[in-house]
Amino acid sequence: MDQHRQRTAERKRRTATILIVLTCFLAALMLSGCSEKKSGTGGWREAAEALSAANDWEEALMDVEVKTDDGMYAYSLLDTHEKKIYNVILSALDERHTGKLPPDTTKEVIEKVYLSVMADNPELFYVSGYEIRMLAQPAAEAKTEETGTQPLEFVISFEGKEELSADETAQRKERLETLRREVLEGIAEDAGDYEKAKQVYDYVILHTIYGGNAGSGQTADAALLEGKAVCTGYARAAQYLLQGAGIDSTLITGRKGGRPHAWLLVRLDGDYYYMDPTEGDNLLANMPSNYRRIFVNYAYFAMTTADLGTKYTDDGHLPLPECTAQADSYFEREGRFIGTAAEAELEEIRQLPDWTAAEGIAYLQFRSEKGCYEEATAGLTEGGPAAANGWICMKGDEFCLLTFYRPVGK
Repeated sequence: MDQHRQRTAERKRRTATILIVLTCFLAALMLSGCSEKKSGTGGWREAAEALSAANDWEEALMDVEVKTDDGMYAYSLLDTHEKKIYNVILSALDERHTGKLPPDTTKEVIEKVYLSVMADNPELFYVSGYEIRMLAQPAAEAKTEETGTQPLEFVISFEGKEELSADETAQRKERLETLRREVLEGIAEDAGDYEKAKQVYDYVILHTIYGGNAGSGQTADAALLEGKAVCTGYARAAQYLLQGAGIDSTLITGRKGGRPHAWLLVRLDGDYYYMDPTEGDNLLANMPSNYRRIFVNYAYFAMTTADLGTKYTDDGHLPLPECTAQADSYFEREGRFIGTAAEAELEEIRQLPDWTAAEGIAYLQFRSEKGCYEEATAGLTEGGPAAANGWICMKGDEFCLLTFYRPVGK
């Protein structure tokens, strides 16, 4: 028993010594400005490694609930420790409080996990960044017997940077939830993933115009509540609605054609696809401007990795799957993919009732296999219902796309 008391006392003396030294070190560190977000790392890592000796953080993090991977692609890629950090950060952002992270958590891990949280959670529309600081606070245990001092524990505090007040955030969240409920009520109860995703894709495109800036057009609420957004706003709006419909979706950021861009990774019927509602809202060259409020380009609805080609380049934050499935492509599901341009296949397409619909049909889209693209174009434009009913054909060589449109009222 005496031996045990001696070992306990010795451990407390060592801990007290560490804490006193580190308190002085951290005071200098704080004064030097190294506690600011993404500031210089000299000293931070050394301090963190020493501080971790005074706190059993891995044991403390065991109390952090690890949610399931259900629907959260970025979250699913993290290891168990990172998932616990994810939940601390998500809670801090969602509830607008200060999260406490282990003192040996590197800035690289915090940045990685923060980006994962933002990729998975479009409802955090009011968050524009974060701040981290190293803090010392009184430990829960009593004063040490030998020194009479209160032991300290060291933590990294994590706080979100918020663009809106708590009241305005709550109001906009309520409006978003109401709108999502109304949109999803229009989907049949027995609808599958394809039908749900198509209705969301259509809704975002037909109710949003491209515009805004880096500050005002990047969020789900900008697109859904104000009807105006840039690419990230389009993508987050679709993601918010898709998740409400039970469709897994994750924000992907990078570049398209050399310019910053955002799109989605979605899972339909167990397979991954890419979706880009921003590009789906673009008129084809020479298409009349009055089609903007009715035209949806389905080439960007459920894309494969091959469809992304060299124009899309992700920023590398998330490892992305190779998407090869085509079963939930609009053209496959709607019988509008031309694989051989054989006469029987073209005749089946010519028999579609849409060609002769008197009202409500202003455009038709088809996609062709590259090897028979020109043959398919000739087969559908030379004579037949296209010519007879006044359809104008526009070619989209990137996707071997054939888009037919006919005049509509101004």
